[in-house]
Amino acid sequence: MCNSCEVTPGVTLVKLHQRARERVSDFAQHNTAPTAPVRCPTTGWQPPEHGRYKVNVDGALFDADNTAGLGVVIRDEHGQVMASLSERIPLPPTVIEVEALAAR
Repeated sequence: MCNSCEVTPGVTLVKLHQRARERVSDFAQHNTAPTAPVRCPTTGWQPPEHGRYKVNVDGALFDADNTAGLGVVIRDEHGQVMASLSERIPLPPTVIEVEALAAR
């Protein structure tokens, strides 16, 4: 880190704010590479092949009450719901475990 980037004791918030604005301005001035807008392809639900089912699973975390939500929907080739599940469980240690439990 360069010396001019260090914050020394006694620097006022006004001075710190001024330094930050200078750094942002400097960055903007030197970061002039043109950027193209990113377009995300529009995708929607695709039905499974005839005679098959499609299973969609998802999990959600509810930190406020230390729980997780599991959701499962099973649809046929016409998009008709054959079965579904929505359940709240105690919060597992990791997000991947929430997804795995929904798949299970």
